[in-house]
Amino acid sequence: MTTNQKRNLTFKPLCHFDAKNIFFGYASIEECVQWMNWDIHKEIVDTINYIDSCIQKKYRIYSVYENQDFIGAVDLRFLENNTLEVGYVVAKSKWNQGYATDMLKSFIQDLFKNHTVEKIIAHCAVANLQSKKVLEKNGFQVKMLKKDYYVLNNQGRRLTDAYMLELRTT
Repeated sequence: MTTNQKRNLTFKPLCHFDAKNIFFGYASIEECVQWMNWDIHKEIVDTINYIDSCIQKKYRIYSVYENQDFIGAVDLRFLENNTLEVGYVVAKSKWNQGYATDMLKSFIQDLFKNHTVEKIIAHCAVANLQSKKVLEKNGFQVKMLKKDYYVLNNQGRRLTDAYMLELRTT
């Protein structure tokens, strides 16, 4: 899809080749999936099934690599009125190194360049301060608080509040 010149990040459509990287990078690590609305992957077959499901549903998910090193993934959903929603996850080994910020920045630049976009939205749990910080570094602003928005599967399937953040082109 796109490449980030600063870090040589490459975005590739999700495929079965990514299963091992996803499983060991974040999907099987409790700390990484605590804010996700899907269950932690206990075996690699869980990750393979997840990839199959995403491909079957035609989700737009991209694995992110720096050279051959797995960094994480970003996903994209087309909404109405030229609005897109993005999400992301970073491999545990890449935390606190600026990868999330750079990955999202590159992805957003590509979206604005290649799509008719008026705004991009993202959601994060109120308690997920790191994600909110990454989004704000990329120009997103909190637009609303959504009560009981997420079901956190890996925290006893409890509901949690979430911020909706927005980035406008104008």
